[in-house]
Amino acid sequence: MARQNTRAASLEGIALAKKALSRKGWTKSYLATQVVVDDDNRLNDKPVSASTIKRFFQGRPIRPEFFGGICVALDVDPDEIDAGSQAAPATPNAVEVGSQPTLVAPRVWTVPYRRNRFLTGRDGIREGMRRSFGEWSGSAQPVLQAVSGLGGLGKTQLAVEYAYRYEADYQAILWVRAETETDRIASFQEFALAQPVCLAPLSTDDAVAFLLKRTGRSPDDAHEIAAAQEFAVEVEGLPLALEQAAAYTVDRQIRFQDYLTSYRQHKLTLLQRSSPVVGDYPESVATTWALNLLHVEIDAPAAAALLRISAFLAPDAIPYVLFEQGYATLDSSLQEALESAPADPSCVPEILTALSRFSLVNIDPTERTFSVHRLVQAVIRDDPEMDEASCRQWAIQAIEMVGAVFPEAEFEHWPQCDRLLPHALACHHWIDRHAYQSE
Repeated sequence: MARQNTRAASLEGIALAKKALSRKGWTKSYLATQVVVDDDNRLNDKPVSASTIKRFFQGRPIRPEFFGGICVALDVDPDEIDAGSQAAPATPNAVEVGSQPTLVAPRVWTVPYRRNRFLTGRDGIREGMRRSFGEWSGSAQPVLQAVSGLGGLGKTQLAVEYAYRYEADYQAILWVRAETETDRIASFQEFALAQPVCLAPLSTDDAVAFLLKRTGRSPDDAHEIAAAQEFAVEVEGLPLALEQAAAYTVDRQIRFQDYLTSYRQHKLTLLQRSSPVVGDYPESVATTWALNLLHVEIDAPAAAALLRISAFLAPDAIPYVLFEQGYATLDSSLQEALESAPADPSCVPEILTALSRFSLVNIDPTERTFSVHRLVQAVIRDDPEMDEASCRQWAIQAIEMVGAVFPEAEFEHWPQCDRLLPHALACHHWIDRHAYQSE
């Protein structure tokens, strides 16, 4: 029998796969790192690409070994997911009514638990909830119900059973994990399975246009335009930083050229001198990110430690390999979190997830690198609670880690040297700053 060239998921299969993904609490990016593919008896140790995962969840054809690997990672039966010989279209479901198909919007499901087939009792309470929710159809306001009681009484099981029993009556059933703020944020992010929208920083042209419009400056002054462009590059097009700078220049009636000179000397301190005025920003750049970092330190201290060390590296394209191979030079708490990193390629991405949720880092899973905004680094280094001794301690960890991973500068190592060189140069600055010496 000829080998099947492709397999594709049916609409029902896609729904099952999404439920499995939600039960595990995984993102699609993390799923890609968990797929092991056996291709003609040769083990492929590279993760499946993000585009392959996307095609799978769109019902588009992919190679059978990738299809099977994804199903195995999700603990689902490939035959239940497979659409057979016809690939499902990447469009909403269609139901035949007479001769015309009627489009039905796909349901959204994020319940992370399996149905408890042994559940008994609570029928009256569940039916009462159903009647109350049914009143929503005639009301302009949503119906809210809260189940309360001591731990262990079965509140979660009641909610899970309700979701499964009445699934067909709803277009979306969304489950929010609320133990911590990080859990809540992660749950809300999962609701964007349908079409996530990621905002990028403003382009230099757009940033300059904002500064001119916000301050009422003339676009004909070449020196002012050049200074505005340079500042936009310095803050990487971050709208909140641009607004703070604009507010400062308007309030003090100074030129962009003068502000840029002061900014290069004082960095974050200058931004702190003026709060944003327009845009309904409640906090400054530093305060916003400092609060985010505080939440991470409470919920994921290893992630916060990794970010503090990263503040002393180059901001762009920080390779996972630095932490995978250099973890032994770090303090004990981070060492413990990274202990499995040399053999487990998902270890570092899992730690980074807590930072990504607060947009403190940008992750590139394909290149296995992450980046930290320069102002985030400045917030960390200028933390009022971080004295000179603490700053030196974090910098030394970065120096020792890069030193442990950086290879001998021989021809065969040049590509790795090139990748690590920006971080070595950043460490060189901190070696000079702290007069650090070691073997």
